[in-house]
Amino acid sequence: MNETPVLMKLLTTIGLLSWIVFIVSADTDPDQGPSFFEIMQGEWDVQRSVMYMSDGMQQISEPTYYHYSIAQDNETEEMALIGRYFQKDPDTGDFTDDVEINIDFSTPGTGVFKTQSKYEFAIKPLFKFDFRMFPNGVQLSHGDWQGELSAFYQFQIPDYNTFTITLYPKNSPDGDSNPPATDADVDDEEFISSHTRPQETASRCTKEGGCDDEIEVILYLGKKQVVPAEKSIVQKYGWVIIGGMIILNIYFQKKQRQPSTAPPSTSQKSQKSQGGSKKSK
Repeated sequence: MNETPVLMKLLTTIGLLSWIVFIVSADTDPDQGPSFFEIMQGEWDVQRSVMYMSDGMQQISEPTYYHYSIAQDNETEEMALIGRYFQKDPDTGDFTDDVEINIDFSTPGTGVFKTQSKYEFAIKPLFKFDFRMFPNGVQLSHGDWQGELSAFYQFQIPDYNTFTITLYPKNSPDGDSNPPATDADVDDEEFISSHTRPQETASRCTKEGGCDDEIEVILYLGKKQVVPAEKSIVQKYGWVIIGGMIILNIYFQKKQRQPSTAPPSTSQKSQKSQGGSKKSK
């Protein structure tokens, strides 16, 4: 029995199944997804906008742009990230300012985000985080914003390469939606910049008597700069391997179907020799 075709069929089947498993596993994320510790590492472009809302009206300021560079802190045994961020000129791409940040972790999803204060060369807590995964796949953390601006924050991570931070103002002691503007509010120590807020050209409320219900909501949109990973040999040439297996399988199947010409048996040879001897007589 010729075992070569059977072996080739087996190898082809194994190859196809292995390829399918590889593709499925490469495109499927774990149920919990990557942690905040893993997600924040890398190069980030961040846009910051301020929305002024009153009586159903909404105006949005001109956005400002920043760049974050964050990496794991290899000088400590603790779980921590360190980095810096810069304000970015959208026209020239030049960076200004240079502010230090630290992110200390208790677990991969909990800890404290710290930034350098503009009033003193010290790293101070900006917000505590505790990320939870929701059924729709979004990781979410919320709590108090500990900068000069009195606000609550909501930090959403819909996927590995994007995030959104929204700051909602707290009520002032006199019951207003927003505390009165002060110098500290203008130069608040915020996630993106501890300096003044430039380019915010949206006009505030102009109604007579003011807008008691006007609130400011600050929005940060982050997008990671992703460098495509180099493809492996299997990813580059997998289709060639599968095609080769299929061609070999077809070849051996055709070869197996071809009738084989068996050599004459010993009895047939003896009969032919006897017949030749009789004729010679």
